[in-house]
Parts: sequence; C-alpha cells; structure tokens
Amino acid sequence: MVLRWLWAEALSRAWRHVTDILLLDDIVCGLETHDKRRRRLQSLVRRIPGRTDIGSREVTNFSSFDAAERLSEIFAQAITQRWEGFVLKGCDYAYFSFNRSRPFIKLKKDFIPGRGDTADFVIIGGRRDAGDEHERSIGSLWWTSFYIGCIENKDEVCRFNAKPKFRIIDTIDRHGISKENITYLNRHGYFTRAPFAKPMPEFDVLFEPERRLQPVELFKHLFIVEVVGAGFDKAANVGYFALRFPRMLKIHEDCSFRDTIRELQEMAQRCLDVPDDGEQEEKSWLRRLRGYEDLLDRSRTSSPSNDAVSVADICEGRQSNQQQEKLGTAVKSQCLDSISGTMMPHCYISYIDPYWA
Repeated sequence: MVLRWLWAEALSRAWRHVTDILLLDDIVCGLETHDKRRRRLQSLVRRIPGRTDIGSREVTNFSSFDAAERLSEIFAQAITQRWEGFVLKGCDYAYFSFNRSRPFIKLKKDFIPGRGDTADFVIIGGRRDAGDEHERSIGSLWWTSFYIGCIENKDEVCRFNAKPKFRIIDTIDRHGISKENITYLNRHGYFTRAPFAKPMPEFDVLFEPERRLQPVELFKHLFIVEVVGAGFDKAANVGYFALRFPRMLKIHEDCSFRDTIRELQEMAQRCLDVPDDGEQEEKSWLRRLRGYEDLLDRSRTSSPSNDAVSVADICEGRQSNQQQEKLGTAVKSQCLDSISGTMMPHCYISYIDPYWA
C-alpha cells in the first residue's frame, strides 16, 4: 500500500495524517477519482485520536452564486488557524492525469496581492549563476541571486552612529525577482560592488556558515527592498526565523537601511502563534479578503458624497440597506477578481485540503 502523508517527515513521527492513497495491492488508485480514493482511505484507515487521522477537506460547489463568499470564509478560518493554505481539486479528478493542464490549484494568502507577510530588508550582496542568467534571457548579468539581511544593532546605529551590523537571512533567486528589478540592481550595483573576502569599512556582515549564505560580492550602497513571503520557518541548525519563499516586490529608492526591519523574530512569532482572540482576527481577515480594508483605506483619503458608501460605517454596522447593497456589489467584484480569478473556470466542483508543502 502506498499512502500520501501530510508531511514528508511524518513517517518518523508518532502521529500521522493520511491524505491520499495511490496504490493498494495491484490496484493503481492514482488513476481513480478523488472521491473514490477518499472512500477507499476511509475503509482502510483506523482513526486513533491523537495518533492517526484522515486529512480534513471541505467540498464546495464553485458553480453556485455564493462560491467566492464561501471560499473567503473558509480561507479566513484557515489563516486564523495558521494553516499555510489550500489545495483545490476537482472531486472527479484523478491523482495522475494525462492532461497537460494541472487539475489542482494551490491557494495561499501571499498569492493574493497585499495579503502576504511583507517586510523591508537590505540587499547586502549578490552572486551570479550562469544557468540562471541563461534562463532570464536578458543579456549579460553581474548577479542573478541577491542576499537579503536585517540590521542587528539598530538602536546603537540610530543613537550613537555605531557601525551597522547586518545578518544575512536568505537569498532571492531568479524565481523571486522581476526582470525590471534584476536589471536595476545589476545596473546600479556595479558602481558600488566590493569583494566579499575583504573587510567592509561601511558595515559588518554576519551569517550562519551552515547555511552557506556567503555572497561573492557586497554592495557598499545597500539597496532597500520590500519582500513578501509565505509565512515563516526556521532552517536547520539556526536560531532565527526567515520568510518562506521570499519574493521581491519593489525597490525603495527613498529609504535608508535604518527603516528596515529589525524585529523580524517578533513579527514571525506573531504570525505563527494562534491568536487569543481568534474570532476577531478571523473577521478581520474576512474583511480583507472581501476587499473591505482596501476600500476603507481609499475612503479615508477621499471626500465621499452623502450617498457614497462609507466602509467605516460598514465595519461599525451603521450602513443603510442602499449603502450595503452598493458596497456589496463593489466588494463582490473585487473579491471575484482577486480570489475567484485564481480558479480554473471549468472546475465547478472542488475540495479544499490544508496545504503544508
């Protein structure tokens, strides 16, 4: 029997979540529909509380008029419970498909613009990989991957003008940086580059040797960038959290390294801990997924007319029926653009599983 576990390392743990069955004796279950595989799994697995269970799922009809609203509600619950995200699959799809189009969708909060975990970092240095340079197809490059870091002595620098100390946290490769940004960094970084092997009078660089985060060259002029990630985790043998799958959003040309994040570990802990008031955070995330927060920001910076929709009133429950209808229409269109637009149009039935890849 071949089973799929929720985590790859779960085989060594005392508790396991079984999510799928691919082979049973001489039966190739991977060619069967998910519903049939699920029924097989339920007939084979003996659930033991605290030890063994079948991975949870939610069946949703995406052809219904309230599909986007229902997905938003479930997604808000998942974020509050600190799940990483969902995998959406058709109930009639097989695990192995000969169709070129993928029969599933991964949905995480950082896939939705403005909903991921973001922070400002410094780019300390870079290195070049010939294979990455070829893949980018934008000509000759000095660097294809860049090293991001945090300042460790921000108070001393701000108060006593001490020499800055930066810890390298991670790298951003060609998968996490746009063509425009990599071109900008190569063009401007060329004039301030310095060998990593030589001491830098401008700042000190700290890194964990076990992670092999040594750039080939450093930048005397540090670049400030906004980075988004899919939550936080700790690499092996290190004592700090870092963003998972970091991607560069933009380069700040008007910021100093003093504006970058120092409290990364506190931020990571807040994102990982299940909140004490889960109901309130769930409501907050639901408003963000529906688009309330974005509309609220715009309403605070404009002068609405008497019959305009006030999102502050919506949040406080003071809106009229007419205003509620207007806001609902605006939010629904935004919600469908940001969430439903990620779904396959031909997938009218899907189930959702927590995704822990």
